[in-house]
Amino acid sequence: MADFHTHLSVAAAGSGLCSTLCLGAGIVSQTEVVMLWSAGMLGGILPDIDSDNSTAIRIIFTSLATLFAFLLMFNQAEYLSVLELWVLWLACYLSIRYLLLTAFIQFTRHRGIFHSLLAGLFFCFCAAAISHHFFILNGLLAWLVGIFVLVGFLIHLLLDEFYSVDFMNKRLKQSAGTAFKLIDYNNAVTSGLMGVAVILMFFLTPSTELLINTLTSQDTWQAVSSHFLPAGTWFQVPQVVQ
Repeated sequence: MADFHTHLSVAAAGSGLCSTLCLGAGIVSQTEVVMLWSAGMLGGILPDIDSDNSTAIRIIFTSLATLFAFLLMFNQAEYLSVLELWVLWLACYLSIRYLLLTAFIQFTRHRGIFHSLLAGLFFCFCAAAISHHFFILNGLLAWLVGIFVLVGFLIHLLLDEFYSVDFMNKRLKQSAGTAFKLIDYNNAVTSGLMGVAVILMFFLTPSTELLINTLTSQDTWQAVSSHFLPAGTWFQVPQVVQ
């Protein structure tokens, strides 16, 4: 399978291309392009969240611990003193970063349910719901964040499957078929629980109306078409009139 740096680099390149396409379509701003690109890179390391000693799991749980600690602190900032906020932040951070991480490692195995398309949908819906409810993004942007997480996630799975092919000896490695799968076929319980989690999380996502209207709009695809290829000479920069 591919290593951490390969996953991160390919996910960064893939999400960079997709986010630039969104910019060309005129549906996101320059700042939002960076946000979508970051979401794609996060998705690119998420499947390794169940790898006990991976860099990905430490980054993910550190990021989650920091995010939710600040969200909890912001929620209580109006009512508590600075010292109380410090204690609240630290308690939340340590609980997620160490206690939840330890429990998560004990109950998961690598290339299990988190290396499946079902888990990709779960993370997509989670990202969309958190972006909408906690960061107050509109329905379009929230769903784009979720979709970019899913894109990065799928890049990771496909990359692992690509690395499971030994092109020199023209054979499949033992890991072939374990990275890109619909569910965890070896564990019906975890697959069932993830299926329930996906359904529940979907009900927390914002309305898809704005996303569907944007993606089916003729103006969107006209903008993509008009900006996809150079209008004249390649890399020709318009002259600024003094």
